[in-house]
Amino acid sequence: MPYKPCCAKCGKEYKTEQTGVGVLEHKGDGSLYRISAADLLECPGCGHQITWGYGEAIHYSAWDRIKFEMEIKYYEIHTRLIKVY
Repeated sequence: MPYKPCCAKCGKEYKTEQTGVGVLEHKGDGSLYRISAADLLECPGCGHQITWGYGEAIHYSAWDRIKFEMEIKYYEIHTRLIKVY
């Protein structure tokens, strides 16, 4: 059986709105944690959006700050960056 995310409010299956968005996660103290690639899905009924299909973390902030910031800029310019606090 296929695994399909659906909207609890509308009961409709989410549809892909955009692929390859960046999801920037923060730690509990507000500092940067990691950035991951995901897809953005949207409910065709009410427009609610979720991120879905996370891949491996691209970069952890503690490892290489310059490359981490370059990844953030890439998503801001080329796709979309979603910030999770």
